[in-house]
Amino acid sequence: MYILKKFIVIALLYIMAVFNLAFSQTGKSICFYYNEVESIRNLLNFDRVVLDPSNVTDRQISDLHAAGITVYSYISVGEYDETLPDYLKDAKRTDNEEWKSSIMDVTSPLWHEHIIKYVQELRKRNFDGLFLDTLDSFNAYSDEEEDKDYYDRQVEGLTRLVNDIHSVMPRLIFNRGFEIFDRISFKPEAVGAESVYKTYSASDDSYIDVSASERKWIMDNLNHVKSAGVEAIGLDYLPDSESEERIRLAEKITALGYTPYVSDGMLYGIGVSFTNHEAR
Repeated sequence: MYILKKFIVIALLYIMAVFNLAFSQTGKSICFYYNEVESIRNLLNFDRVVLDPSNVTDRQISDLHAAGITVYSYISVGEYDETLPDYLKDAKRTDNEEWKSSIMDVTSPLWHEHIIKYVQELRKRNFDGLFLDTLDSFNAYSDEEEDKDYYDRQVEGLTRLVNDIHSVMPRLIFNRGFEIFDRISFKPEAVGAESVYKTYSASDDSYIDVSASERKWIMDNLNHVKSAGVEAIGLDYLPDSESEERIRLAEKITALGYTPYVSDGMLYGIGVSFTNHEAR
């Protein structure tokens, strides 16, 4: 009997070790889904989801929480996506022609006040955290080589804004934001970067290979994030028709040591994260 009990204990320890190893290799899956949430069913396959707050109800957020899923809200920190209201017109710097949005001055008190009020509204809706997009949009109107002092002021303004966001909602995932990563007063939960291997062009609805030089730049920055003990996420794009290719691409991103997510260019469909993540 003693030998049998000892064997069972050893077997259980082995199973636990294998499970822990598998989990450490796969981590927590993630889904970026910006379409209207008609049903949460497909989202149940992921540990974490990033959603457009205008396309999900409070009840659906609650249901996702009940299923053990962490829910992040998308927020554009550097751009305004709709018709610009009068009170923000003085904070606009230029246009993003490809995505038809306004690129905002990240040093503007008007813009800071707008963002913080919006973050407070998202907190009331019980999102667990935020996915901060367009953190690097200020580069469209600020060039470090042309005017370093002006560029540095933009970086300082963005750093201050993100620190203020963190004071309201501490759980943050960045989309890039490499310029402020070493300046902020906290560590984000993760830093993602789009287009490790494949990118998307909204202007002509096409999927394009990333150049070797651009990939190296992205990997150097993501590896710096990892060296600081922060999760790195690789977000790539392939059309819905290439489901097998999505799986292979997710595996390539995983092999680099990043959490993968591969979906359509608009993030309107359900994509692929860790390929061996089982549905709940």
